[in-house]
Amino acid sequence: MAASAGITMVLERFRDGILVPEFGIRIPWRITESELYQYIPHEAFTFSIAGWPLLNCTILGISGSWGFNFVTHPHAKLVEVAIQNLDRRTIQKTFARASKVLIDLLGSPNSVNLPSSNQRWSDDWGFVANSVHIGYFALLRRRRKSHSVKVFFRAAMLNSRPVAGEP
Repeated sequence: MAASAGITMVLERFRDGILVPEFGIRIPWRITESELYQYIPHEAFTFSIAGWPLLNCTILGISGSWGFNFVTHPHAKLVEVAIQNLDRRTIQKTFARASKVLIDLLGSPNSVNLPSSNQRWSDDWGFVANSVHIGYFALLRRRRKSHSVKVFFRAAMLNSRPVAGEP
């Protein structure tokens, strides 16, 4: 139980949003995509083939092109940031590098700990996941192995109704 309480304290820093050190700001959860551009200029982003805004930045000590997920929430609010590697030649390498960075930052995973393929740090608000998996990519029309790191704000999904003051 003490380990779980420790994880909750470490994960608490993500409850209010995602720190983007290159811009010196914290992006709050449950904002709309247009609100995102009030924090970081639209010109700083590229876009995935699925339409996710992508930003080259460092999140959780991991640098690369992070995607901002507004698609999963029924009212198009930010609920996840994720980075993905589809290069099968480097998937295990990027998983191992991310694993070291995340364990140094968050401690041992408290939810899932399969050291070669799946790690999850979780509490009531959400989770941080580092995983290698095979999934179906609709836009590619095929199954594909990938490595991803994601921060998901599960609490936003528990009550998908707008919060007071939100449209």
